[in-house]
Amino acid sequence: MSEQTTTINGRGGPELFKALAEFHKTKPVAVMDSVNAGFNSEYASISAVREAAYGAAEFGLVVTQLVGVETVTTMLCHESGQYLSTETCIIRTRDNVHGFGSGVTYSCRYAAAAILGIPFGDKDDDGNAAVEAQRKAKHSPDFKNGRNDFQFPRLKELDLDRTEVDEYVQHLYRDATTGKTKKLSALSRSQTDKLIEGLAKLDSERRQSFDAWRADRE
Repeated sequence: MSEQTTTINGRGGPELFKALAEFHKTKPVAVMDSVNAGFNSEYASISAVREAAYGAAEFGLVVTQLVGVETVTTMLCHESGQYLSTETCIIRTRDNVHGFGSGVTYSCRYAAAAILGIPFGDKDDDGNAAVEAQRKAKHSPDFKNGRNDFQFPRLKELDLDRTEVDEYVQHLYRDATTGKTKKLSALSRSQTDKLIEGLAKLDSERRQSFDAWRADRE
């Protein structure tokens, strides 16, 4: 009597895992074929990842990806009908079609490489470097050199949550046309001084504005 195997909901199974093991023996690598000029770092493009993934077809494996509003569903399918699937969040760097497209490409690139176990040719920090640099670029010079460090103990002294104050600042500086805003860390020393001075006085126009904004959110 021949051995019979069963997979639950079509997930996984010996045929798929055996094919994946055979694919790994070919030592697939995603070539670092692109350069992020802004940060002088190399990374593997979505084309490079797909090129490495095409070799899996020789072992009856194929990766397909379905793009939703918030996530990318990545499926590793075997000719036997067995499959593995995973979902990856789409992180948008900008709230427009270009930001969405960039987020989709980023998610597809890493999810496809991960589900097939394809390594990058060298350290690929394209995501981390870009996000960190983007975050730091929005800080004001005064925040970067520590001149605004006083805000942390001062807000704590006033029993104000810094995250909430940060959201209030974004509300204050939001451009109705472009949607662009400014965080607390982007304020200069004089702006930060003025803000906290106003928040400290319960009868000031700034504090009343803050309290009204906070009440509207509750």
